[in-house]
Amino acid sequence: MTIVYFDTSAFSNLWQSPGFSEIELRRVRRRMCSQLFARRPVMLIGPKIITEMAAFEGRPLFRKELEYLRSLPTALYARSQFERMKAEVAGFSTGVAANVFLSPEEASAILDGASRYPHLWQDERDQLARNKSVFTQSEIIARRAILANAGEQAAVAGRVKAWFADPNAVVTDWARTIMRKFRLELGLPSKEEAWPAPSSLPTVWAYAAYMVARIFLVNRDGRKIDENDFADWSHYTAAAHADQLVTDDGRFNAIVQCCPAPKPQAVSFKQWASGILAGAG
Repeated sequence: MTIVYFDTSAFSNLWQSPGFSEIELRRVRRRMCSQLFARRPVMLIGPKIITEMAAFEGRPLFRKELEYLRSLPTALYARSQFERMKAEVAGFSTGVAANVFLSPEEASAILDGASRYPHLWQDERDQLARNKSVFTQSEIIARRAILANAGEQAAVAGRVKAWFADPNAVVTDWARTIMRKFRLELGLPSKEEAWPAPSSLPTVWAYAAYMVARIFLVNRDGRKIDENDFADWSHYTAAAHADQLVTDDGRFNAIVQCCPAPKPQAVSFKQWASGILAGAG
């Protein structure tokens, strides 16, 4: 069984996408819902998808997207980021598979709420906007501090390149820092030698890996600080339990490519949809 995760834009491509006719896209959607399609992948829905979709509540496509989510026979809905982290740690401690997905009843309640009470999503949209703003401002302050300490941008690039020479070690170190900060909340023992390897905790690893890779690209190449990196960070951590991540966002994909494994395979919507139409699943 292949689990596939879409970022918000890629999900909308199921209805409108360059290079595919309306008939072809309809066939893709039907195959994703058909029990007769042997290679039908399971769609993983992250917490941010509906929040971002709800920002366009007035457009007709929003209703179609919600109805389509209801029609998927085996869709998985990821719990919140921190709940997944706690579940992964608990799974390691008990030897039981981590419960990182919502129950069908919980997922149904979310879809019903988005459909019947769209005004309730205003707080979610406002909070997302605030988080993006805070994220951007903190990044600007951090970059200024780096430049003040390192001088020329070339020097910064050299230091960052050396720092990223062993990305697995860097991500492991950052992940352990996160685990220390939230040790009690995550239910980790006091002795670190008893902790699971960060790479065995998909959400924890993805959280740290995206953070490290984004910092590497921003400071090595002087890339523009973009508030949408915050939402993409949430998408990447939600996709940690997927086999494939479907995105056409070039900036997001560049960060994903710099993230060390384990991670999902990043594919474009065209690659993924063409596989479904060809029967590859």
